[in-house]
Amino acid sequence: MSGKGLIRSIRELNKYRGPEVGAELFSVDNLQIVVKFVGSFCQTCGFTIIFDDFRIILAQNDIKTTIAEIREIENGAIIRFALKVS
Repeated sequence: MSGKGLIRSIRELNKYRGPEVGAELFSVDNLQIVVKFVGSFCQTCGFTIIFDDFRIILAQNDIKTTIAEIREIENGAIIRFALKVS
């Protein structure tokens, strides 16, 4: 997994989804990426669409994932993305 691709993905999501929601890297290892999303979220789009959008952005940067866990927190969520091994 490319660290540059991950940072690029977070920046891209924040560029297009801010100020409704912002993403911040929480942790990363060889098996998963954990990202904290905070904000008001788009009420008409639904809560989880942002997480799917982020998966698409990751894939465009050659990082294939699945959503392994969604943990709701105040004003957002912490999402664990499992890395797909090729």
